Amino acid sequence: METTSPDQIHRGALRFVMLFLLGYSLVACATPVTPPLKTNAPVEVHRAMAQMVRAIIYFQRPTADNKALSAVIADACRCQPVFVRPYDSDALIYEIALPQGRDFDAFKKALMQNGVQLGIRIVEQDRVMHIL
Repeated sequence: METTSPDQIHRGALRFVMLFLLGYSLVACATPVTPPLKTNAPVEVHRAMAQMVRAIIYFQRPTADNKALSAVIADACRCQPVFVRPYDSDALIYEIALPQGRDFDAFKKALMQNGVQLGIRIVEQDRVMHIL
């Protein structure tokens, strides 16, 4: 029959505590941390209801972004357009937020009615951005 010494008991208890702490720290590292819940601010709720689209607007001659053009686009989309970049030599790309229930065709029709005096000849949706 084998007898255990107090020194062996002490080493065994110490080994158990170390393994317990190691296991506890591994479990704590593997547990996902949940972020605090966010409440939607009114602006975020409004954006969720709007559909973001990019419109490519072609002109009869090279045109730069300007206040009059932005005002006509804003009136047509009922939003604040964001100029993205020029496209080719005769087009500009704008990002617009179409309100819920308003589609791109309605925006296009309104823009073509009011934008003829600015030289707008074609308006199309940027399909590459729309797919992404």
